Amino acid sequence: MFLFKRRKKRQPGKDGEALLRFAENSRHYEVAAESMDLIRATLNPRTFFGRCDDVAACETRITGQPSAFLADTELQTALQIEFIDRVIAAGRQETMLPYIERLTEEALAHYRSVTVDRNR
Repeated sequence: MFLFKRRKKRQPGKDGEALLRFAENSRHYEVAAESMDLIRATLNPRTFFGRCDDVAACETRITGQPSAFLADTELQTALQIEFIDRVIAAGRQETMLPYIERLTEEALAHYRSVTVDRNR
């Protein structure tokens, strides 16, 4: 993922345009990193999926390419299952209902299996 490829902070030359690009990209990296922290900790589906969108938007702005983060189904599934498990453990599975269509197939199957098991 692009966050892991982040270079050490180094200042560009005195060129104003390059400095502006550097500052803008630095802010996008900050937002993406903060978003990943929230993705890994939140119990709120709106925050979880909104921050996934933020990471993708930052990635696109930095790389100029479509988001590999959202296209990485394996990563999305792992993050979603981790999120589902946190939500279920907190007893807040009903908050997921409006966001079911955002889940990958595997994460949806996991959600169904853990909510069915809990309802028995």
